[in-house]
Amino acid sequence: MAILTRVVAYDVADNNRRARVAALLQTHGDRIQQSVYLLTISPPRMEKILETLRKLIDTSRDNIYVFSQCADCWTSHIELGLAHPPRELRYWCIM
Repeated sequence: MAILTRVVAYDVADNNRRARVAALLQTHGDRIQQSVYLLTISPPRMEKILETLRKLIDTSRDNIYVFSQCADCWTSHIELGLAHPPRELRYWCIM
């Protein structure tokens, strides 16, 4: 199965909704800015995340952007200052 790299950025007006969006994205990726996450994920899992995000937000007040990143595009990015994507693989274990 293919693995996708997605950059997800959001602007959510309500604190409660924003916290729920952040919690969802954090379980599937890495925060690279305050409201920006980097997800390396399978297409079916990405669809489930999008489905959940659609239910969480108020479409009249909030916005979410999902940007696709091909392997060549991501490897040619530029980092300035303290900016850097996560370099290590992280695994979650809930017992």
